[in-house]
Amino acid sequence: CTPLHEHTRQTVHTIMKHKTPCLEVIGAGLSRTGTLSLKTALDILVGPCYHGSIPTLERHGDCNFWNKSLAASQLDEKGYRDVLSGYKAAVDFPCVLWYKELLSRNPEAKVILTIRDPRKWQASCLNSVGRYLDVTEKWPCTWFHTLFGLDIPRDAIIKLPGLNMWEAIRDGEESATDYFNRHVNEVKKHVPEEKLLVFEVQEGWEPLCKFLDLPVPDIPFPRTNDTKRILLFTTVCFLMSWFTFVVLPLLLVFAGLYLMDKASLLYLLVALGLVILFVKLYVISVLK
Repeated sequence: CTPLHEHTRQTVHTIMKHKTPCLEVIGAGLSRTGTLSLKTALDILVGPCYHGSIPTLERHGDCNFWNKSLAASQLDEKGYRDVLSGYKAAVDFPCVLWYKELLSRNPEAKVILTIRDPRKWQASCLNSVGRYLDVTEKWPCTWFHTLFGLDIPRDAIIKLPGLNMWEAIRDGEESATDYFNRHVNEVKKHVPEEKLLVFEVQEGWEPLCKFLDLPVPDIPFPRTNDTKRILLFTTVCFLMSWFTFVVLPLLLVFAGLYLMDKASLLYLLVALGLVILFVKLYVISVLK
């Protein structure tokens, strides 16, 4: 592994495949605690950082590995290499599920625990990912997600730390606060004090760079929030679900009844296929 102090500021590197991952930084903070801002900062400081937005929005195939790991209660070695090779850091879910195992595989790594007010954390979860889950639990969004392969990343979200995070969040403020505090205490108990930074992103570069023994960049600390992107995707899924499985079929039925001949029916089926292809390409463009 290359020591942290040998790195200078750099942008995201090209991902190298099939090499054993060598993580320098492991994030143990829950989602919605500033992990996306931390990911952006670590991209600058140490190199490519794996974040929950990658399997859910960019590389859906990674979700198969994470879900299988959850089912088996251990990380598959080949999948581990394929998914995390080339990355220098890993934060947010699903890696937060495995921070203990990742640390055992990368004993020289340092651990960052992002925190915030538990009540604000619960509200942030409910107003972003929570809205997405509420919408996609209902038909026709369930069919839409299955058709376009979005059910896999959605399942990964539901299976966040301890497999009961969302139950705790939805049960109310007291339940969510208790869950959050238990997680924080568990991390502090497991990770040696000299390897752990308890960090609020509002603190900026200073404590982060001091902990990593790196110079402070001469650019503002990244303040990144993906709530708008999540809500946009939720709206797109809702509208496209109803269009694909309700509005479009009704239009085709009425058109078929009006035309009533085989040639026209063939044209309608071709049109249906093209529309579904268009919808899929549009959804992919929104994800990007």
